[in-house]
Amino acid sequence: AGPETGWVSISISGKTLMTPHTLGAEDLFTLGRALALQEDLIEGFSNVDFQRALAALIAQHPSKSGLEFLSRRRELFFSVQKHVLPKYGFEASDRGVAHMMSAFGDRHQGDEVAWNQ
Repeated sequence: AGPETGWVSISISGKTLMTPHTLGAEDLFTLGRALALQEDLIEGFSNVDFQRALAALIAQHPSKSGLEFLSRRRELFFSVQKHVLPKYGFEASDRGVAHMMSAFGDRHQGDEVAWNQ
């Protein structure tokens, strides 16, 4: 038995009816937040210094392939992502980037988010 008011059981006769779930960034990733995150990333990727670094990287690796190119490109992109992701509840880490990409998933593929990609 619980208090007379404000009490809810999550099990009856030993069977669980509900389980607590903490909402993460992916759960709270609305269309508005997805678009705002994209705008922040686009702004960072449009920065003159970022564009110069990207152009230099491509000049060194015209085929845009190979382990060194991919590693350095990831590092360059992360130089912007690490400042943007925490604003939207994602870790400033490779794991945070993966969670961000997962949050976009199928949920926003038919709308403005897909157009921005």
